[in-house]
Amino acid sequence: MSYRFSGDAQGGLGVTEYFPQPANPTATVKYILLEPSQIRIEISDMLGRVVLAQEEYRQAGEYEYRFVGANLSSGVYFSRIITDRAAMVQKIILQK
Repeated sequence: MSYRFSGDAQGGLGVTEYFPQPANPTATVKYILLEPSQIRIEISDMLGRVVLAQEEYRQAGEYEYRFVGANLSSGVYFSRIITDRAAMVQKIILQK
């Protein structure tokens, strides 16, 4: 499995997998943290409005975030994972 990293090697963040695409109505984002960090996960719509958000402290390791779009309209959304030193954005297509 290959990792795509954002930020420097010390504060790196990698998304390892995203499935299914399109989401109907759930999707899973797997990611890896190279060091402990405060993390914020945001789901925003095409207009940049944050429709879901979660924030917590995580140790270094591999994690999963489950996006549940049951209460959202079909369309394009963006999953943003933000740490103290890095950020990654993934496009989510929600198709009901």
